[in-house]
Amino acid sequence: MGSDGEKNLRFTQRQRKKYSSLYEEWYGADASGAIAGHLPKPEKISDLLNRVTEKMVPPWQRSLELVTVKWKEIVGEVSAGRLTPVRIENAVLYLELKHPAYRMAFDNPAMKKAVIGKVNDVAGSEICREIRFVAGGMFAPSKKK
Repeated sequence: MGSDGEKNLRFTQRQRKKYSSLYEEWYGADASGAIAGHLPKPEKISDLLNRVTEKMVPPWQRSLELVTVKWKEIVGEVSAGRLTPVRIENAVLYLELKHPAYRMAFDNPAMKKAVIGKVNDVAGSEICREIRFVAGGMFAPSKKK
């Protein structure tokens, strides 16, 4: 926290002490209840975390996280071990293949449609309209600085 933030924090603490003593004079023993009425309402931590991640994490990565968490439910446990979601970009879900036989199984229109439907159900919106298969290691994880 920089010096401006520390000054603002000290200012807030001084102000709180000042107003607390004024409320105690006005309301007596019920001062804490009166102060609470003027404070911001509490919010869910999940709402706060959602706002923070929306600013820090790219949309495709948030979508991918939703899919990755529920991937076994979407394609089944055996298939989840052989197909891995690696990226969602422009409504295209890229799946990394561990074995080429799975491309034959999943590269038919009925199977793709079913997987796309389940992905969109899990996400609660239409984040996927197409599926493409990629070789292992094609999308290497980005290095953080």
